[in-house]
Amino acid sequence: MPAEWSGTYEGTIGGRYAVRVQLRQEADTLWRGQYYYLSQGKLLALRGRRQPDGQLLLRESGSAEARLTGVFRLQLAANGTLGGTWQDAGRRAPLPVQLRRSDGSQPRLCQLQLTERTYFDEYAVPVVRVADAGVTRRLRQRFAIETVAELSLAELKEEHDNLGADYPQGYHDLHYEVGYRDNCLLSLTFRSESVGANVNTTYEDVTVDLVTGFELDILGEIAPERQQAFLTEGDRRLHQQIRGYIRDEGGVDAESAAGLNAQVFAPESMFIRGDTVQLHHNVEFEELSNFEWKNYNHQFFAAFSAAELLPYLRPDSPLRRLARPTARR
Repeated sequence: MPAEWSGTYEGTIGGRYAVRVQLRQEADTLWRGQYYYLSQGKLLALRGRRQPDGQLLLRESGSAEARLTGVFRLQLAANGTLGGTWQDAGRRAPLPVQLRRSDGSQPRLCQLQLTERTYFDEYAVPVVRVADAGVTRRLRQRFAIETVAELSLAELKEEHDNLGADYPQGYHDLHYEVGYRDNCLLSLTFRSESVGANVNTTYEDVTVDLVTGFELDILGEIAPERQQAFLTEGDRRLHQQIRGYIRDEGGVDAESAAGLNAQVFAPESMFIRGDTVQLHHNVEFEELSNFEWKNYNHQFFAAFSAAELLPYLRPDSPLRRLARPTARR
């Protein structure tokens, strides 16, 4: 099963449970993925290996835990479909699985409706609705306040109440910026602040394919044979930005400059702003102080235009839609 069979699939389990599945090859025989039932929207993690007979054996677990909940046994057909069985952890009779490949590069109409919900006048999250009810359910869970803040509503209220104390501490603020919302792609970045001895700011970039409901990871969208060339070019662009920062910012001592110049491009997240794809790099080096970490947090990225990124992408990547004229929302 070569790497080009990585991708997104749609189909059924047991002939009646509609699912979407995403698979990625990470090593010669190691595979990872995720899937969800369209009726539920809860994401389940997949991990497994290709067996000597060519069968792909995938263990299913809840996305936040390692407990086994099911097993897929899949075979790849000549026409690109996947067939096989799924069996729950209780080892009841296996159910048949039929999956067909989804070409994410093709233009779609998803009828995006984007609104907002704010909790306790401090914490804002997007409410995303599209024509596909399964995707809407998936994104309702992904952008739920409990998921984004990683706190229950009760915990969030307690954090909010603490802000009114004489010495306020806690989860201070949560808001987001939408960078792109066309061609059935949605890209946004969350910014949150926590108040303690210091104010700590964190960022989370999320880019979603509104056709499938899956988040996009840039390395998963790069064609395997182009990945090294992509990383080399990304490294060049990152260091071009770093050199400009050291030159223009002032106050960067020799030790910090050496640490910045030693960075090797490893994209941690992706944010699309207009025609530009920003691939953020998380700065790490041994002498990095907490003060410097705050300054460098979400500061450095390699930027590609849609046209510049296109030659590196997989043929079926949803990011290919960026090169198309703006579609109806």
